[in-house]
Amino acid sequence: MLKDLIVKDIQITGANILAAHIDTNTPKGGDGGHGGVTNFEIIDEGGTDWCVNIDGKVIPYPKSIKIRFFGDSEAETFLHVIRFTLTSLRKQLKRNNGKN
Repeated sequence: MLKDLIVKDIQITGANILAAHIDTNTPKGGDGGHGGVTNFEIIDEGGTDWCVNIDGKVIPYPKSIKIRFFGDSEAETFLHVIRFTLTSLRKQLKRNNGKN
């Protein structure tokens, strides 16, 4: 187990069920060689219609996807990507609301 690990889990239920797991022990003072690790996982716990594309290879209906980042900068840039994604998706869902 990683020292100083902070772990968070959540399960969200709609027409499908998704769970997420995030843990990190960053900051550790530099790149992955300093021991900083961030793990992110999304788990299909029922009825999720999705696929994953990794380097052009499509994986239909995965049970889960996991991403691991090594280093402080990678944890920070991942945080910025998640914030951007959240903001953009909220705006688009709001814009699309009622258009169907």
